[in-house]
Amino acid sequence: MRGWRGPNSARLRMPATSRCPLFDELLVGDAQAASVFVSHNFMVKALLTHALGLPIEEWHRIDVGLASVSAARSGDGYPVVERLNERVHLV
Repeated sequence: MRGWRGPNSARLRMPATSRCPLFDELLVGDAQAASVFVSHNFMVKALLTHALGLPIEEWHRIDVGLASVSAARSGDGYPVVERLNERVHLV
């Protein structure tokens, strides 16, 4: 776990997704396979940060609203983020 202090000085703990081999395997695995992750937005931010190849310390730069949909698929040996923070189903 890595810590981050938000603007209100509350200490948030973010999992180090580099220790998430299952997520890596799903993103670079069979392009025909589908998986669904349902989680709190902090974990979704961490996984998307990881998929984008950003350092985990940058997770707070990704906006993931409540009940939003984000999607990633396997590319040619790397993850591709197709949707980010989609909320059209909420209107």
